[in-house]
Amino acid sequence: RLKLDFTLWEQDRTARSTPAAVLRCVEAGNHVIVGPSSTPQTESALMVASVYDTPVIGYRSTSTLFSNQGIYANFARSVPSDAVMVEALIAFMHEMQWKQI
Repeated sequence: RLKLDFTLWEQDRTARSTPAAVLRCVEAGNHVIVGPSSTPQTESALMVASVYDTPVIGYRSTSTLFSNQGIYANFARSVPSDAVMVEALIAFMHEMQWKQI
């Protein structure tokens, strides 16, 4: 049986407030951080989370920047990166034999 507890932190949507929010999560004993939603916020979150070896799961972070596991070893995403989406779009266009969109 698996039991999950969570802490919900509300923050403004700026990258400046993200490190403090991540630190609060770590200090509260959270083992994983889900979010934040934007690339700048995710980058800020990872700077703090990596110090504490805390994984960050990006539910909206599509930037290919985070695909570098050498730098962002504690990052996982639940959505494909922008590069994967572009490849899929190009493959679809070829399959449909579209010349322009």
